[in-house]
Parts: sequence; structure tokens; C-alpha cells
Amino acid sequence: MAVLTVLVVLCGVWWSWSLQNRHTTSDPLAGLPTGFFEPGGVFGDQPRRASDGSLLPPAGQEESPTRLLPVVSPVAVSDEYAFVSPSEDALRPYGWSPCRPVHYVVDLTGAPAGFEESVGVAVVEISTATGLLFVDDGMVIEAANPVRESYQPAVYGDRWAPVLIRFADDLTVPGLAGDTVGQAGGSAMTGPSGITHYVSGTVYLNVELLGMPGLGGVPAYLPVLRHELGHLVGLDHIEDPSQLMYPTTGFAYTFQAGDLAGLSLLGQAACAPDL
Repeated sequence: MAVLTVLVVLCGVWWSWSLQNRHTTSDPLAGLPTGFFEPGGVFGDQPRRASDGSLLPPAGQEESPTRLLPVVSPVAVSDEYAFVSPSEDALRPYGWSPCRPVHYVVDLTGAPAGFEESVGVAVVEISTATGLLFVDDGMVIEAANPVRESYQPAVYGDRWAPVLIRFADDLTVPGLAGDTVGQAGGSAMTGPSGITHYVSGTVYLNVELLGMPGLGGVPAYLPVLRHELGHLVGLDHIEDPSQLMYPTTGFAYTFQAGDLAGLSLLGQAACAPDL
């Protein structure tokens, strides 16, 4: 029997809002669980289990031997990007496997009209920039949870839970308190290969965005949604106000050269047949 050893991390980052466009960064992991634990399990007839006894889904579901979409080459060369990764090796950031789809669901609770369509637009943009295939699993009703489980077989079946995208407030997601208008993060796992991949995640938008003015007919939440999707796939804040991943709103509204360069690299992770 081959022994499976994995490491699970829940990461979260957010974007701060400032009416005066002041610089308002926060510790990307503040207020979120950052503890590590080492699950163990075996391949074969027995289900995979974590060290606390919790179940893990079967490995390699929907995993193709090769990537599903072509590698994306950014139009412009830029180094104005950073990665969200606990790894000391910044050249190998955590990423989603390009050899399986990234599934997502949307909860429309508290959302404005047209939110579902806006999510679709933003997801197409992030897919185009990364070369990751995103699959819309439809509408759900799932409460926002800052420590959402990555595996929910009773809800989503015997697979990793899809990414949850929805509006929330600081009562349910404390990380949205104060100036924070969005919070997103991926659940990362390290398999026998030694490579860490994201397997699930969340994107939460602050309901306070719904009372903020948009620009040119674009709702205030859309640039924030793009920014948070950048975090979901592994981009961190960058100290360049011309980039969308700058930590304060009001400067860029779409992905810029540095953002796109980083997204291209994040889409070039290895396959993950052992997760």
C-alpha cells in the first residue's frame, strides 16, 4: 500500500477600501486559521482520512494527464506582481492544477440583480489570464463561513467542494470588518509529490459595496470581484497603484500588465493526480 501524506492550509487575503485612496493594507492571514495538520490515509478500498479522522475525497478526480487549456503568454513583460504562498520558494507559488476544472458555485443571497452575469464575466477574464478551465456548477444556498470545509460530501458529493462566491457581512465573516470590501482565499494541500495545490476556496464580497457608487455604469463590486479572484488563484497585493492587485480601490478597475504576468505564471502549475 502506498501511504498518502498531505498538508492542508487555509489562506485568505483581502482588499481594503478607502474613500481617500489611502494605503490600507492588512496582514493577509490575520484573523484566519493558519495552523497546519498532517492528514494520513491509504490508496485502495479504504477512504482517505485526515489525522483528525475527517474524510478526504478520492485522489485525481477529473484530472487529465495534461493541461486542459493552453499556456497563456502575457502580452506585456512586467514583474509587478506577487504571490500568496506560505512557501519560501517564491518561484514555485501555490496554484490550481491546470489539468482539472476549477468548479465554482454562486449564492445570490443579498446579491444585486445581474450578479450572476457579472461573476460569469469576471470568471471568463480570470480563466483567459491563467489558462485554467473554470466550470460553473450553478446556484446554491450556502452560508458564508470564514473556515469553510474543503470537502463537503453531503452537499457536493465525493469531490473537493467548489469555490463559493457570494456577498457577506462582517458578522458572518469577521475579516470583512472596517474598510475591508472583499476577502478570498484558497485551501491548499500538499500530496506525495511534494507540490502544493489549491483544491477549494471562497470569494466573499462585503455587502457594503452595494451602497457605493459605481463608475461608468460598472457596479462598485465588479473591480473588487476581479481583485478577489486574483487572490483566489494565488496573487498577492502589490505596491504599484497602477495594478488591480494594489490593496486600495480607486486606481485600476481591470487586470493590468503586472497582474496578467503573475496570473499567467499561476496558471502553469503542475498537474495534481495525487490530490
